[in-house]
Amino acid sequence: MKKSEGFTLIELLVSIAILALLLIVSIPQFRTYGKQAQLKDTATELKSLILRTRGLALSPRTEDTGISKYQIIISEQNNRVHWEIKGIAKNESYQNIVVDSGDLEKIVIVNEITADNPRAIENNTLILDYLIPSGDINRFGSNSANQYTIQLKHKQTNDKINLDIIVATSQITIGDINIDE
Repeated sequence: MKKSEGFTLIELLVSIAILALLLIVSIPQFRTYGKQAQLKDTATELKSLILRTRGLALSPRTEDTGISKYQIIISEQNNRVHWEIKGIAKNESYQNIVVDSGDLEKIVIVNEITADNPRAIENNTLILDYLIPSGDINRFGSNSANQYTIQLKHKQTNDKINLDIIVATSQITIGDINIDE
């Protein structure tokens, strides 16, 4: 008798059942990973915006614009992370300008903003000033604190991530995601 090659119906059904079981077990992991990626992407985008503001202040083109400093304002508006980059005029003969503004990921909110000087934060809004250097003075700073932490929170999972800003060195670090279980 000749042995036939191939799979029997029972072998195929068992294989499909095993694949379905693996898929059912792995779907929640993919969803969690996607939500954590949204949180990390929002923190990275915010870091990029802060560095962009600093770059505007350092730009050689800023000397003739009448702008004395650039600032980034980070807050929560309409249940979203809102940001705005402004150029602040030296005096009344110049106008303040809004360089850019926008909202970040809909699903991530500003949970809390803290500073080493609590008076630097008003209504959970952070305003970072980057002064335009004049002459040999390379002074960058903020209105009244040296270190800030912006905590972002995912609305669906309540996972949190911290963005730590050290103003004097312009160092911005993104922490690990704190999973809320």
